[in-house]
Amino acid sequence: MKKEIGLVVIVVLLCSGVSYAGLFGKSDKEVAEEIKKREAVLNASFGETLARKDKEIAAKNVEIEKLKLDNAKLSAELEESNKKLEKMEQEKSVLPVEQKVEETRTLEEIITTEITKYAQVVPSAEELKIIFNTDFFFYHDVLEAVIYRSLDVIVKALKAHPDHRIIIAGYTDSFGSSKTNLHTSLVKAKAVANYLIAKEIPEDKIIVEGLGSACPIDTNKTREGRKQNRRVEIIIK
Repeated sequence: MKKEIGLVVIVVLLCSGVSYAGLFGKSDKEVAEEIKKREAVLNASFGETLARKDKEIAAKNVEIEKLKLDNAKLSAELEESNKKLEKMEQEKSVLPVEQKVEETRTLEEIITTEITKYAQVVPSAEELKIIFNTDFFFYHDVLEAVIYRSLDVIVKALKAHPDHRIIIAGYTDSFGSSKTNLHTSLVKAKAVANYLIAKEIPEDKIIVEGLGSACPIDTNKTREGRKQNRRVEIIIK
């Protein structure tokens, strides 16, 4: 009977994971006490493990909640950044026009205040036109020295605002052949362009045109009207 009890105890110990080493040869009472002692140790160890796991799970849950909060915060920040970016893009699309108008106004101030008595300055929203009468500023196809000061003012303004493009267009009155007028107007426009290039205005910023008798600004039927039509225009865009 004692042997049967001993076997049962050993089976219980095996099933419970408790080592049965050192139990053989002991009385049932001693075995029972040893079992209780070892089960208490096992239960305590299991309880500690369970408590540790619960603590780890709780910590993980706290971490998950923190990550959720961080994610929500990041999502809100991203949405705010996208709104700011969209606003910046909208402002950026408007800025070039406003900036161009402001730069043109500044060019107008620089140029108009210094050369109005030598040339006609015609401003508009996005460009500035300076008209030089070729009878006054040219001797045949050569620039007169009197034009240098005006061109130097334009050079100064262009260097202060280098993002602009320049169109230099020459015109004549309607007298003479179309071929001669086109050639004459182009030569005079090139003379102005060459002066600007010599003053270090980039050549690739300049477009030169000889338009002959096209686009008259006055009648060609009078001497004064023809004089007005003989001109070189510098258009700053």
